[in-house]
Amino acid sequence: MERLAGGAHIADQAQRCRTPDCGATIPVLADSPDRQYCPQCGKPQAMRPDFVQGATLSDQYHIKGPVARGGQGWVYLAEDTHLGDLVAVKTLRDRYGADGAALADLERRTLVATRHPYIVQIRDFLPFGSPRSGEDGATHPELEVRGGHIVMEDVGDHTLQSIIDEVRRGRETLDIEHVATYGIQILMALSHLHRQDLLYGDMKPSNVVHVGDHVKVIDMGSVRKVHQTEPPPHVTPGFHAPELAGELTLANDLHTVGVTLRCLAAPAVRDDVPGLGTSSLDAVIERATRTVQQGPRFKDAEEMADQLRGALREIRALRGKGGSPEPSGYFDPSPEWLGERLGDVPATSDLARRDTDRPRRGTPPVLRILDPGRPTPVEIARRLPVPKPFSEDPRTPEFGVSGGYARTVRLQQAPGDEPSAEICLHNIRVALGTGPAPPDVVAAEAELALAEGIPGPEEVRRWRLEWHRGLIALARYGTGAPERPAGLAADLAEACESFELVRADLPGEYAPKLALAYAYECVAHAEPPAPGAAAARALARDLFHAVHLRNPAHCGAALGLARLALDEHDRAEALAVLERVPRGTRGRTLAQRAATRIRAACLGPDLDDLPPPAAAESVLDAHAADRTRPSQERELVLAPLDELRLRIEVNEWQLAALHLTHDITGADEATLRSRLHRLLRWWRPAHEPTPDERRAMRVRAQLERDYLELAATEADLSEALVERAHAVRPTTLT
Repeated sequence: MERLAGGAHIADQAQRCRTPDCGATIPVLADSPDRQYCPQCGKPQAMRPDFVQGATLSDQYHIKGPVARGGQGWVYLAEDTHLGDLVAVKTLRDRYGADGAALADLERRTLVATRHPYIVQIRDFLPFGSPRSGEDGATHPELEVRGGHIVMEDVGDHTLQSIIDEVRRGRETLDIEHVATYGIQILMALSHLHRQDLLYGDMKPSNVVHVGDHVKVIDMGSVRKVHQTEPPPHVTPGFHAPELAGELTLANDLHTVGVTLRCLAAPAVRDDVPGLGTSSLDAVIERATRTVQQGPRFKDAEEMADQLRGALREIRALRGKGGSPEPSGYFDPSPEWLGERLGDVPATSDLARRDTDRPRRGTPPVLRILDPGRPTPVEIARRLPVPKPFSEDPRTPEFGVSGGYARTVRLQQAPGDEPSAEICLHNIRVALGTGPAPPDVVAAEAELALAEGIPGPEEVRRWRLEWHRGLIALARYGTGAPERPAGLAADLAEACESFELVRADLPGEYAPKLALAYAYECVAHAEPPAPGAAAARALARDLFHAVHLRNPAHCGAALGLARLALDEHDRAEALAVLERVPRGTRGRTLAQRAATRIRAACLGPDLDDLPPPAAAESVLDAHAADRTRPSQERELVLAPLDELRLRIEVNEWQLAALHLTHDITGADEATLRSRLHRLLRWWRPAHEPTPDERRAMRVRAQLERDYLELAATEADLSEALVERAHAVRPTTLT
């Protein structure tokens, strides 16, 4: 049997000492005696299996041979002659080791009490019943074994360590997605133990077996009750937490999982993951394996598993595999999208403003380049997702009560009660404001200082404080005086640093990535230009891209990518991004409105930046078709007055493009006079107009009608709108 071929010669290999906190290597002596002594701690170790092939236990289990050696003894493959299937039989003590009976009893009770799909299951227990014979053949009562054998389901010997070994030999490949999946399942198994106040203690790749489409955690010999120190646990050097000093902890369990994942991730295939790549998975591993000085690890196995799931969804999305987005357990989504102005039709006041460089009727319109609607730093600070309140804060329950706290009203701490950090964080958001009034940065900073003085668990406290520190820095940057550019640059740098810390603590969440994307976009467009503007723009693109692919319905991320594409005058890319916002989502209408404007807009002064000749007609035809659809299927959903204003904007762009293609900009009076003879050719009855000239006259006629119609609805602006109508009307010889 191939499996036994690997296990039969285990006794001929050097072994690691199984004494807790030792782990020294014990070489096999030439005559291969059973009892050998550790060269470091001096404790005796059993080097030979208890059973040979063909032995039978309890008249039921036919031993086929040893397959592995664990912390307490040997593991054998056996046939259950009663049921006719294979099982694994584990000797629950090293016959020369200390505390064998106690360890055997502890592992047996742990397995009996533990039922989980990702933990190996016990089938039977066979107690030892008599003194054992020593090497001289005589019976030695001091060698009596009071433990027994555990009969477990056979899960094979395809451990994660064997996978690592095969990958390094080039015989197998390991995908990075599988690494994340292994980690999630391991954490689910450990979470099950933690809920029973049990700590696993010795997670490593050799203690996890790949079975079918999932894993099984094996070797429960190091499991201990929380705060239990006797018998001392067996830990593997290099896997346990650096601060471990005889007592296992939940943080240590998470550290061992992190090191296990690091071992698996090192040889895994990951080069085909674009953009952010596998940085989120690496950040999960980094947080799990932090030292005490570097910051808190995850608060529990569930939180680490949540972040791993997020990293896995991100990797799959970046590979184009998609998947359904899941609600966040850490942030409430913002009710408003950032960057909505890209999808807004122009206000009447914008259309009515007088152009000083448009002196007479018939001259081309002034070229107006599309405003991408980039959100201001204050808008970003006000409209990012909001962290969910910490469940153990004394005032948190009141936030969830129907008709509870209004998000725009400042709250007071309850006199005489335990101070609430969540009240402080709420007041920070209130101070930053929601309306046209400038944010009260001083009040927000005072609330943050108060929150920092309220104690709480660092693993849930730090990222919430850093999130609000980043919001305050953005608001301070957005309201800062332009005469202090050095201070403004420091504010923006502080915002980026704070959001990076949140991202490091919650690498599987996309809210920190979204905040960072907006912050880096601010860096890319800072005045005066920052030295790292190009790098910041690239980072913003990668971050928006990761959020958008993971959740295409997030219109804010789509608008961010569209803005960055417009910065490069890439109309096709901006339209492609907005088209990926799914139908039926609340961002679809906004995305379609933005796409409508982009299709017809002038993106810059160069000819390549002008809309195609038929862009206006196709956009307006699409609007007309949208109006004929049933109300539940419409995507643009514009009121009649908004449709009128949008039609004016689209036709103004088209008219400007038509004149630019004829080398007339309308921006220079002298140039217009020198080229007047070209315009006169349009007006001669004998001249046959070109298709573009006919289109220009039709656009002018439509604009004249639309301005007059708009003037009839806006009394305060009617005079200016009528003037616009006269200025844009087609020039005739009469």
